[in-house]
Amino acid sequence: MDPGPGVDDEERLARAALTRLVEPGDEAVGRWLRRLGPVGLRR
Repeated sequence: MDPGPGVDDEERLARAALTRLVEPGDEAVGRWLRRLGPVGLRR
């Protein structure tokens, strides 16, 4: 999934890191991701 040209490098790195750390479909992490965004969740 390409996040598109409007996504900065910090967000790309956060998304990449989360794909390595989180199981697909993890509802708890999904809620945090929607609340904080990928960069905030990674911090």
